[in-house]
Amino acid sequence: MDTVRILWRSKHPPTNKHKQLLEELYAGKKVILSPDANWIKHAHHVAEEFKTGEYDDLFVNASWTVLDAIAKCGTPPLIAILEESSEQDADLHDGRTHKQVVEIRRFKQLIIDHTKPQPYELKN
Repeated sequence: MDTVRILWRSKHPPTNKHKQLLEELYAGKKVILSPDANWIKHAHHVAEEFKTGEYDDLFVNASWTVLDAIAKCGTPPLIAILEESSEQDADLHDGRTHKQVVEIRRFKQLIIDHTKPQPYELKN
């Protein structure tokens, strides 16, 4: 069985749901997650670590701007799409909210609309 090594950069360890979705993405291959205790200081460090390491893919949990900077280094990372959930269905708890991992996506770019915004019309 072929293996896929994924560099995991997140302050949270991978949940069972993360592992399940990554195994579905790489169907038929053994997925090995390589957690890194060091947090992201600079996006280019993560991209360089991925490129120079023996990794097949990269998963990052970070802000949109950090994800964008990593993608601009030529290494678009995998990300988890989360939804709020009940406490019993949650995969992640941060003390205030409960989140459920619903899918894995590839982050390619951040697009910000720089046009002048219009006032939001409140509904009565």
